[in-house]
Order: sequence, then C-alpha cells, then structure tokens
Amino acid sequence: MKRILITIILSLGIAYIQAQDKLLMPTATGKYKDANHPTNVLLTKNCEFCYYQSGTLDEFNKQGLSFNYDNMTLTYCETRVPTPEEEKKDPNFKYPWHNKYEMVINKEQADALFSLFTAAVYSSSYMGEDGFIMDGSYCRFTAGQRSGCTNSPSSKSNCGRLLRIVWKLFQHVKEQNPTAIDGMMNEIKSLTDIFVSYYPCEIPKDSYIYNIHKKLKVKGPSVGLKD
Repeated sequence: MKRILITIILSLGIAYIQAQDKLLMPTATGKYKDANHPTNVLLTKNCEFCYYQSGTLDEFNKQGLSFNYDNMTLTYCETRVPTPEEEKKDPNFKYPWHNKYEMVINKEQADALFSLFTAAVYSSSYMGEDGFIMDGSYCRFTAGQRSGCTNSPSSKSNCGRLLRIVWKLFQHVKEQNPTAIDGMMNEIKSLTDIFVSYYPCEIPKDSYIYNIHKKLKVKGPSVGLKD
C-alpha cells in the first residue's frame, strides 16, 4: 500500500513539473473601459486571436499582435517614446504612443495561427508556467473569448517555442514578409499538435470557439474539425 501511495505521489509530482514547464496558465481576457488602455490601442477590435506583451518595468515596452479574418490582416503594434510634440499634448503619458504595422496573410497561414493560439489557450492549466521572466514581461494569448498567459517559459519548453513564433511574427510583419510564415508552418503545426494532446477533454460543439472555427472554416486540429 505504501509503495502504491509513493508511486501516485511521484506521478502527480512529475505531472505537475511537466505541466508547469509546458502549458499556459488561464487568465482574464483583459477588457478595459478606458479607450487609452494599451490593450485597447495595441490590439485591433473584434480580432479572432491576439497576443499582448507588457514589460512591467518599462512603460514603453508593450507589444500587441492581432488578426482579423474580415480583412485577413495581421497587425503588430509596439509602444515607443513619444516625440516632443506628442509629449506636449500628453505630458502624463496617458496615451500609449506606438508604431503600427499591418500585413495581409493567406487563409492557410491564418488558420494555422488561429489553430495554434486556440490549442495553446484551451490546453492552459493552473499548473502551467508560473514564475519570473528576466525582463519582467507578462505575455497573454487570446483565442476567441478565452486567454492564457506565461511569465517565465524556458527556451525549450512549449511556451518558450510559442513565444519564439510570436516574436518572429513581429519581425515578419514589420518587414512586410508574409512568405516567411511559410517557413514557420511545420513548427506551428507541430506545436499545435502538442498543445492539443494536453486537452483534458474535447472542445464542446456548442462552445463559442468551436462555432467560430466552424463559421470561418478554419483548417486545423484545435477544435476537432475535419479538414
């Protein structure tokens, strides 16, 4: 009996460590009434999926990446130090001055990214990433009406791989290089499959995320739709 208990405890401990290293943590989606809040400025309205990163130690280190199927546009915004003219208008820095970049991508690329974000968010666990990242950043992924976050992904963990994909997207949008996403597709699809494997159950067919995938005919494994 003792041996069985020890085995169970060890198994639970291993499961916790594995989950902590590999999954996002559930978090609030982050809706704010203030029109000048960074999430309302750096993310596009009615986007299907998005990413928000905030450097807690630097007011001018916030980024937003969002995608809208209605115009097939991937939008990247990054805060910056205001110009002297802007500072005169806004001496208290209430508005997040930023640079904005937009890039149209194709349906296959959009579906792969939406599927990845969905899988990462819907596999999130309260045993997920929970620690301190060196630059003090808070990283939040949103798919539909749900969000998951990470603070300290190790570079080789699933969350670390997820962040590297997003950071590459930042650069590709800035450089207006949509074809570069094609070179990321194997990594995107591989990581999607890994996150899906952590689902505790199938996504309900009456859920918002299932129906938005169905409506947009999203190809990918994240909600169990057939290609």
